[in-house]
Amino acid sequence: MLYNGGVNTNKARQEHPELFGEDGNPLPSDRLVDIARSIAGDRLLLAFSGRDSLAAWLYLRDRGFEIIPYFCYTVPHLSYDDEMLDYYERYFGVHIIRLPHPRTYELLNSGAWMPLDDWAIVYYANLPRFEFADIEDYLAGKFGLPETYLSAVGFKASDSLSRRRMIHQMGPIGFKKRKYYFAIWDWRNSDVGETIARAGLKLSKSYLYFGSTGDGIDYNFVKFLRDNLPEDYQRVLALFPMADIEIFRYECVK
Repeated sequence: MLYNGGVNTNKARQEHPELFGEDGNPLPSDRLVDIARSIAGDRLLLAFSGRDSLAAWLYLRDRGFEIIPYFCYTVPHLSYDDEMLDYYERYFGVHIIRLPHPRTYELLNSGAWMPLDDWAIVYYANLPRFEFADIEDYLAGKFGLPETYLSAVGFKASDSLSRRRMIHQMGPIGFKKRKYYFAIWDWRNSDVGETIARAGLKLSKSYLYFGSTGDGIDYNFVKFLRDNLPEDYQRVLALFPMADIEIFRYECVK
């Protein structure tokens, strides 16, 4: 889960009424731009992953923000991830920072898909536990952003009922542990697609392979890599040596 704790809608509106309209809904994205700039200035972090965050990047760039993007991987250097990141770096002329996803360290610390002997080594290594707020605090310090920095996130209310409820409860901009900015919260998939098409950009091959950014260790992911991208499959096994158990579990154990 990306965000720690929630607040009810009344409390969010009471604490930051400037983020809500008279109808009780969050302000539309085009009215949030000036508020975000007044809080964070002209430089924003961007949690980059795929289609929606790409559209948010284009939207914010066109409104004069300097974007500092970062990408969190579950398994490093998968071919389609590296290809995607290189492609967007060339287009935007900006380096995309690569960092491990908090989920990766959670999986390692829990011994997921690991022999017991390997897990013992990882366990005693006492790997750190961290969240997105920790990543963004680190990056804000590294790039000299103000304490009131914001990190743009490509979440949309149209993604799901739970996400809509979260955005309406927590507000489109957050100031607590994670300093987020849901820059395109009120967009639909068609808005995202049109923005990317106008820029003439392609999406990552992961959408062709998995229908998404494909960042989980599950049967569909592991089996596809084994059957089609053997070098990427070996990268998964290097980090999670028993990930092929997912294939055995589905195809043999049923």
